[in-house]
Amino acid sequence: HIGLSKGGAKAFKSPYYNSEKVESGLEGYNDSEVETGSLSVEYADIFTNTDFTAVSSFTENDTDWKIDQDFSQAVKKHIHNRSSHKKQSQEIRLSSSSKSKIKWVAGVYGDTDDYENDYSTTTGKGRIDSENELESWSYSFFSDVNIPVGSRLGFSLGLRYDYQEMKYEDQTRSDVDNWNEISPKVGIDYKLKENIMFYGKISKGYASGGFNQYTDSGNRISYDEEKLISYEVGAKQTFFKNRLICNLAFFYMDIEDLQVAEVADDLKSRYTTNAGEASGKGVEIEITAKPTETLTFFAGFGSTDIEFDEYKDLKGDYSGNTKPYAPEYSFNTGVRYRSVNGFYAGLNLVGYGEMYTDRENKNKRDEYVLVNFKTGFEFENFDVYFYGSNIFDEEYNSVYNDYFVSYSDPSEFGISAIFRF
Repeated sequence: HIGLSKGGAKAFKSPYYNSEKVESGLEGYNDSEVETGSLSVEYADIFTNTDFTAVSSFTENDTDWKIDQDFSQAVKKHIHNRSSHKKQSQEIRLSSSSKSKIKWVAGVYGDTDDYENDYSTTTGKGRIDSENELESWSYSFFSDVNIPVGSRLGFSLGLRYDYQEMKYEDQTRSDVDNWNEISPKVGIDYKLKENIMFYGKISKGYASGGFNQYTDSGNRISYDEEKLISYEVGAKQTFFKNRLICNLAFFYMDIEDLQVAEVADDLKSRYTTNAGEASGKGVEIEITAKPTETLTFFAGFGSTDIEFDEYKDLKGDYSGNTKPYAPEYSFNTGVRYRSVNGFYAGLNLVGYGEMYTDRENKNKRDEYVLVNFKTGFEFENFDVYFYGSNIFDEEYNSVYNDYFVSYSDPSEFGISAIFRF
């Protein structure tokens, strides 16, 4: 649900914002077909206390859609897109068994991606046809080990190597690039008591660069890799024979070349770009209470603040602004009942704080809370549920670029079934 807002972005005074009506001179559609498959093989060697796991998967997604992007009766911009995405992945892991005192895991992962886009843009001046293709190959090696020292102290070490290569090609250009990085991790934990543990860890995070397929601007065709150093300390506690679990974590991130999703000012394209430097800090709290074997209460809260330390372009300086699409807090709380005869009932609340939708921090979505439920029966090979999402029809619309409105999903009720064979 997309509309245009003619009024002020923060005040949301547009007549279109609440009416959810859009004028259009085109009957649009969206047809999608998705095929997925996966195979997991596990083997435990009792002589070497080693577990072997191999996971293979594939996905093929074909879409055909047509939209009126000018939102008017005039033919200013109509887009017809036909795209295909094929992905294959393979992961192989070796790990210590549950009986080993030293816990370790080592493995390799690889995947291939192929995106093909064939699209046309129709304006008042005529039609322009375009094609592009994005191919990607990646692999990584990873390892992690946890070493106990006595009955209270423990150390953890991790190391990961990532490599990704991409090739982008359209009618006018062909670009090839690759990114690679080594990401270490070190941690320590200490058991104050059998049920109370404190920990700390430092790790390096990494996201490879890439190419933007949906941009009309040549200087936005690619973006750089993102790197971060994360510092985390916390505590994990259990009480009353594991019937009450409390986890607390504080973290700080120092981010270089933060990847930021953007929409062009003229709404003609969307792309990923890089901020120079950013930093983030936050807290996470999780509480689970199980007074009986059938009843579980749970609650979680997280607060994250990610700011641009250095980010500017020809249109302005955004240093000190908050990263778009990052709510200032989120929480979930609820209750689950699962009886011995298979009856299940669950109710949960999910909430999000205010969130900016642009790098200038001019537009933001207000805080909101959604209420969901699910009830039904669970059997050995078959589950059936009646569910409701956003049952009170809460609105959490978002405004972009001062006048572009994305409407929230309304209430949904339905029946779902799961088969296991």
